[in-house]
Amino acid sequence: MPTKKNVLVFVHGMTPDVAPSDPRSPGGTYDKFWKALQAQKPELKNLFPDGPILVEWGHQLSPTENPVREDHMITEVERFVNEQVSYQNLKKYPGPNNVLVGDWGIPGVRQIVTNLREGVVSFGLTDVVYYCSEDGEIYVRAHVYNQVLVRMQPYVAEPNVRIHLFGHSLGVTLIHDFLFGLFKKGHASDFVEQYQGGPWASQEFQKWRNKAQNGELTLGGLACAASQLPLMVMRKQVMIDKLFNHEGLDPADIGVVSSGIQWKFFYDIDDVLGFASRNLYSPNNAIMDIQVDSGDLPPSAHAGYWENELVIRETAKLFYDYVQ
Repeated sequence: MPTKKNVLVFVHGMTPDVAPSDPRSPGGTYDKFWKALQAQKPELKNLFPDGPILVEWGHQLSPTENPVREDHMITEVERFVNEQVSYQNLKKYPGPNNVLVGDWGIPGVRQIVTNLREGVVSFGLTDVVYYCSEDGEIYVRAHVYNQVLVRMQPYVAEPNVRIHLFGHSLGVTLIHDFLFGLFKKGHASDFVEQYQGGPWASQEFQKWRNKAQNGELTLGGLACAASQLPLMVMRKQVMIDKLFNHEGLDPADIGVVSSGIQWKFFYDIDDVLGFASRNLYSPNNAIMDIQVDSGDLPPSAHAGYWENELVIRETAKLFYDYVQ
């Protein structure tokens, strides 16, 4: 049997941060996470000799970027919109067209709600709204899928490739959609049919879809933190139809076919943007929900999975087990 080629992919989500940093930078989010995984399972370094594919999207990382990439515009738009509607800013300019009633209510509760609305929601949920739009889906997929396809290009002629992925926040939905386009039988991918990533990327994605359908590409370990899938199932009528009838989504549609644990979801109940997701699927014997304590407040809980010891330990074990 041909030697198996293993590919590892990391896909971040948006975080409640007005000044995001590049997750690919030395000492950045991805670098620290990859080193932590290797500390748990040193064998991973040799099992993934090329290291992980580090995907970047949605964050304008340089103020001098010109022109600003479509998905990178989200950063500035979030900041600008929040500045215009922030209650703290509105209080500064009362007037006939800006009627205020004051900070009445239960002491402390108003501040908690305001922080959630103008911090976590304004900077952590807007990417979901963007991706659910037709334009946003096209632009985000184009930039995310292209990065993965470019790095996977050296393996396209290999007859036995296994892909392993870690996704965070909307990154969970992105890798879910990526895998669905590859593994769903009888499915015509929008990315291919509508040339969402341009001619080269669409053709390259079709090559990998053909390999997935022929068994030359399989899914290894899949780890997801701060999943928003319970929200995102509402965007497609085909998923609405199944869930309306209390039918689970089929995990085989994204390549989850193992009899053992192949897919792990990590969630923190203090994270208002992340959910357990196992029970959306049937059968779900290969899926595990794992509650973690990644932070005590919603922003830190949502961003803290990358450094959480339980997430790191369980993810390292999953990838190690599925490389073998």
